[in-house]
Order: sequence, then structure tokens, then C-alpha cells
Amino acid sequence: MDDGKRMERDAEDGKAGAQVLMGIRCVAGLGMRRDGEKAHAWFRRAAQQDDPDAWCQLGILYERGFGVEADAEKAAFWFARAAVLGFAPAMYNLGMCLEEGTGVAKSKKAAQEWYRKAAELGHVDAKDRLEGKAWPEVDM
Repeated sequence: MDDGKRMERDAEDGKAGAQVLMGIRCVAGLGMRRDGEKAHAWFRRAAQQDDPDAWCQLGILYERGFGVEADAEKAAFWFARAAVLGFAPAMYNLGMCLEEGTGVAKSKKAAQEWYRKAAELGHVDAKDRLEGKAWPEVDM
């Protein structure tokens, strides 16, 4: 059995990590057509198991409106849910929401705190953000 089939079987069997990976495959179109609705379904299944990566991925879908209607408040909600559990990418994304006032009240101080926490966990972009470095925007 190839790795893709094994991952799909594990996801169908309810393994949250495999469900997140299947969602990422749907977003990126890895071995399949890009499909935001399927990605959302996989991430929701993993999120029901309290997987912080899934919560962060749901935030990204809502932030970008991929497979769901764009909703900045829902994006910030999912980022915050994962951030409080110590998931560095979500901490960074929540920091971005706070810095820009996207889906939440704007707060540079709170944004810096989330960037700091993410940077302490090794998140390079958060560290760069604290140091005032810019990076290119990436379209999804």
C-alpha cells in the first residue's frame, strides 16, 4: 500500500494527524484536485478530536475563504483556540490578526506577546516579525 492510500485509510479510521494531512493535501492539490470543501471536512473531523493543528488550519481556511465563506472572526477564533494550547503557527497567526485588527480588536501589545510566545517555540516568522523584518506575501 502506498503512503497516500495508507494516510487516507488512517484518516478514515479517525486518526487526527492523518486527517490534518489529508486536509493539507486537499488544499495543496497533492495527488488530487484542490478542494477547499473537502479540506474543511477533514480539518473539522480532526478538530473534533481537539487537534490544535486542525484548529489552525480551519483558521487559515476562514481567513482566506478557501472552501468556506471568508470570515475574519472565525479565523481569529480558531487561531486563538490553538494558540492557547501552545501551537506556535496559531500563535503567530493570532498575532497577525491582533496587529492588523482582523477579526479581533486591534492590539499591537497583544500581537507582540503572541509573536514572542511563538518565537520562543522556534517560529522563525514570529521572530522576524519581532525584529521588524518583512517577508513576501504568499497567495493560496
